Amino acid sequence: MRSVFKNVGAPRFIFSETEGLELLFNIDVDVHLESLPETDPPVLVFHFEGIHVDFGMLLENMVLNVDWRKIEVDDIKVTSEWGAF
Repeated sequence: MRSVFKNVGAPRFIFSETEGLELLFNIDVDVHLESLPETDPPVLVFHFEGIHVDFGMLLENMVLNVDWRKIEVDDIKVTSEWGAF
């Protein structure tokens, strides 16, 4: 199997001096079988809608410290052009 990650639309960045950084985006993940030609459609497509990453960053002594606060996904859908899965 092979996977292709594709950004859907433009990611949104929200910067705040006190709250850190929030990143909002959507992605699709195409799953292909390696035994099929690359021109064939993916076997499965995972649609991740409304991925929200909330984190803070602090540079101390040339080391970037990341404070991962929250990672959420609003909705996940799976589609296939191959029929029954």
